[in-house]
Amino acid sequence: MINQQLMNPFLRAVAAALLLVPGAIHAQSPADVTPVVSFSGPNGSTPYSSLLPSADGNFYGTTYRGGASAFPGLGTVFRLTTNGSLTTLASFNTTNGAKPFASLIQHPDGNLYGTTSEGGTNGIGTIFRITTNGLLTSLYSFTTNSGEKPSARLTLGNDGDLYGTAQLGGSKDQGTIFRVTTNGSLTILFSLGDTNGAVPYAELLQATDGHLYGTTTSGGTWNLGAVFRVTTNGVFTVLYSFDNTNGAKPYGGLIQGTGGILYGTTAYGGTNDSGTVFRITTNGSFLNLHSFVGDPDGANPFATLLRGSDGFLYGTTILGGASDINGSWGTVFQISTNGLFASLATFHFDANGISPYGGLVQDASGSLYTTTSSQGTGLRGTVVRLKPGQPFLEASRTSANNFRVAWNAWLGKSYQVQSTTNLSQPNWADLGGAFTATNSQIAITNSTLLGSSRFHRVKLLLPSP
Repeated sequence: MINQQLMNPFLRAVAAALLLVPGAIHAQSPADVTPVVSFSGPNGSTPYSSLLPSADGNFYGTTYRGGASAFPGLGTVFRLTTNGSLTTLASFNTTNGAKPFASLIQHPDGNLYGTTSEGGTNGIGTIFRITTNGLLTSLYSFTTNSGEKPSARLTLGNDGDLYGTAQLGGSKDQGTIFRVTTNGSLTILFSLGDTNGAVPYAELLQATDGHLYGTTTSGGTWNLGAVFRVTTNGVFTVLYSFDNTNGAKPYGGLIQGTGGILYGTTAYGGTNDSGTVFRITTNGSFLNLHSFVGDPDGANPFATLLRGSDGFLYGTTILGGASDINGSWGTVFQISTNGLFASLATFHFDANGISPYGGLVQDASGSLYTTTSSQGTGLRGTVVRLKPGQPFLEASRTSANNFRVAWNAWLGKSYQVQSTTNLSQPNWADLGGAFTATNSQIAITNSTLLGSSRFHRVKLLLPSP
């Protein structure tokens, strides 16, 4: 059964009505992208991380630059409402840390925890705690032995401790994996290097089996990165090494889908050396799902994927997309667990910003949010919201007796084509059954579309609850 009533804002039934006549076909993004806030320097600059949706209904995040310190600033922690009201909770000043690359995590104690890639006692990074009202406490300053330049979000373990990675440092100066308590007591679980993988940028994932899984941007058999498993006691196993053909340099972390399968991205490698989306089992069985081309699907995904409430995977790329006169500077994409792919939006030099290094998050209504690292009205990056755009109908005659009608679509969503001869009447007739999108565009050819003064529309549908 299909419910054709109005839906929530992210999946709202939208109808576009027009008299079908032959005409040019114009590309249009399936998503509506709206800036929520623009960074300008004092309120933050250059966000590289994802947002944290909090239990209080707000978003929390970090910016790599900006804040109260002298230009260009040393970064901030902020709170943001869905209406775009931004509050700077803390500005970093080297002593309490500097240049946070990673997003935050909220502990069951209600506090937020994060890392900075520089600053602290030794200038090579910190772990901090901050309340939702902005009281910041430095918990730990890294040493060359425990790790340098942590760039990953911390992961909350089942035991209540926090787990993380540092890019460098450790016994081989190629990165570490660590555990830290909420009081700042840190234990090194493993020092990375060489064929074990090196230079991890991404957060760890604690899978349903209780083990931690992660990626490295370097090292492995071909020095192009690896996927690994490590127990909470530090027993380490390399699961897979990238060789460029199957991807290279995964900067994002892993997520777990149904059946225990893990999904991730590589920033480079693949068919076009523009990055990939892959899946891998916890035993190391690997499958490449998509190789990026650049135009129109995007290039160089740096962020961890999001598993949406609809079961599809969503991600960002920092470059590529559908080009216009201003070029293309990153995308938002949707992909199924079997590799069906759709580009949802391309970033250009406008109010939405460019180059989203951060991943996506989803609010209770289903809307997607991400950050861009540059541009926007303040020229220092943005937070943007994405919703499905109205179906953009394209009409063209394919023969003397047939019309082709196409519209932009979201993977897995169902659509119904309807027609009427009188716009003043409330009744619209369905043209056939519903169509379910398996790509970013649906097209039909039908002789019943012919007729004078007939109007047509496309409705986005949802399954009945």
